[in-house]
Parts: sequence; C-alpha cells; structure tokens
Amino acid sequence: MSVIVIEPTPGKTTAERILELLRENEQGMTIKQLSSTLNRSVSMVQRCLKILMADGFVYARLNAGGMQLIYYPSSTPR
Repeated sequence: MSVIVIEPTPGKTTAERILELLRENEQGMTIKQLSSTLNRSVSMVQRCLKILMADGFVYARLNAGGMQLIYYPSSTPR
C-alpha cells in the first residue's frame, strides 16, 4: 500500500477566511452561516473559532433569544 501525501492548497486558511467574513458582516454570524458560506464542516469552523477566540481575534454573544452564539471580530486582538 502506498502513501499519498496531500499538499495544502495555496491561499488563505479557514481561520483567515472566517476572520475576513466576520469583519465584512458587522451584524455577526453564526457557526452555521460561516460553515455554509465557507463550505466547511461545522466542526472545522468550531475549531478555528476556538483558536481565534483564544487569541483575542473573535468574541461571541448570545442572540436576543438566547439560543445561538453570534460571532464578531474583536476590535483589538490580544
């Protein structure tokens, strides 16, 4: 059995694309909206958001109904 190494595609990472989308959408976005727009799995978007939040680039708030987290870009990352 041979091993095939898959090379990454050039361009922006998923985390960079998420941050870009959030900066373009001042009203914020849910994980499902980000996932759909980027054509990435919800779990991948969650992992990227976790890193972006830990680094201070993104923050989250519950929507008015208190049912969903809405993600926003931070104005000043840590």
